[in-house]
Amino acid sequence: MGPEGKQVGVLHLRRSPSCSTIWARVVWNDDLEATYKVPDGWTLHVVVHRPSTHTVVDATEPEAGKPPNATPIPYGLSRMLTSQPGCIFAEAYFTKDALRTYTATTSCGS
Repeated sequence: MGPEGKQVGVLHLRRSPSCSTIWARVVWNDDLEATYKVPDGWTLHVVVHRPSTHTVVDATEPEAGKPPNATPIPYGLSRMLTSQPGCIFAEAYFTKDALRTYTATTSCGS
């Protein structure tokens, strides 16, 4: 859910067998061609978790800037974790000061 209170994207947990990594990606409106401008003052967080090692990695995408420098982004990405047996899951949400939107969460992948 975006800061406007509407669904703005879909959170995917991705895995690359060729380099043994897992990461998360937010695709806007589940459309690989769509872009989204993070609203002024808001920050997008795409966080990956590995509970077995207490690993939490938060990648942020700050507001896209004010016109004329406003830049929509093609997707939100987390940092990568190496593939290991066990659960890895992701979450995504927006923050602005003390405000936080609804958190989207994936199921476990390994």
